[in-house]
Amino acid sequence: TGEIPDDFMEDSVYKGLDDQLMDINLSYNKFTGVIHSSTFKEFSNMKLDLANNEFEKASSFLCDMTDELTDWWDGEVGKVIDGGGNGCDAILCPPGTYNTLGRATSEDDGECVECESATFAGAVTCPEATEDNSREKEILDGLYIATAGDQWSKVVNWTETNVCSYEGIVCSDGGAVTEINVTSFGLKGEIPADIWELPSLRKVDFSSNVVDLSFEGIEKATKLKELIMSDADLTNVTGIEKAPPSLVRLEIQRNSFKEKEIPVELFSLVTLKSLLIGFNGFSGSLATDIGKMTELEEFRASNND
Repeated sequence: TGEIPDDFMEDSVYKGLDDQLMDINLSYNKFTGVIHSSTFKEFSNMKLDLANNEFEKASSFLCDMTDELTDWWDGEVGKVIDGGGNGCDAILCPPGTYNTLGRATSEDDGECVECESATFAGAVTCPEATEDNSREKEILDGLYIATAGDQWSKVVNWTETNVCSYEGIVCSDGGAVTEINVTSFGLKGEIPADIWELPSLRKVDFSSNVVDLSFEGIEKATKLKELIMSDADLTNVTGIEKAPPSLVRLEIQRNSFKEKEIPVELFSLVTLKSLLIGFNGFSGSLATDIGKMTELEEFRASNND
């Protein structure tokens, strides 16, 4: 488990030897994180099996150097490139795709095939959406229980059917939960942090409910684009600095922040395009770190102090 260390092959005596085949099998474990170029770039002749782990992706630096790794997998990386394919796919299929080998080949039908439920890089199967959506149902039913679902002001059909039929839930064509919108449902309490484990989650909106939210584990929601929680009971944003770079919209107006200065964690969200933090009673000066948010197109902080 865990990430592959950057120095994993640092002491190998075969570094830089073009005629020495390196055969490394790390498949079917629970390795996580990103495959970095620094770990393997010194080996031009390699069979590196990374299939069926929990990797986020191969790093852009490793993908950019695939022209130098054409001999990997007995030349398969080069053959995929010559056939018009993506050389990086020949090392590891990206999330949202799969191949029975976990990587693309030059054979007929050897490409990485689209599969929205394949949440990790290097997937070897395309999981089918089941009737109860297993873990997704467990997470959403836990949300219902934790926020007094039996007292919600809206009549909903949660816990009794397939998650894609839950009111306020949007699913993809493949049956994966992509959106939670429970605005004004009457939620009370704290949103469980395991909502960030929904692998295809793109948008959440908990506005107009008396709820707090933990950002612990938000980095797991690798496809999250919009997070909206206005007119709620949010008390802090600790951990939000780990939000995935996919997050482009954050709306947290009219909440119950304990600290009266604008949280510095917000300035770490450099991929945001829209940030709304008005009506929170914030005081003091606006930190110069906001200058790091070069993608920001909309910023609203009115009705603060």
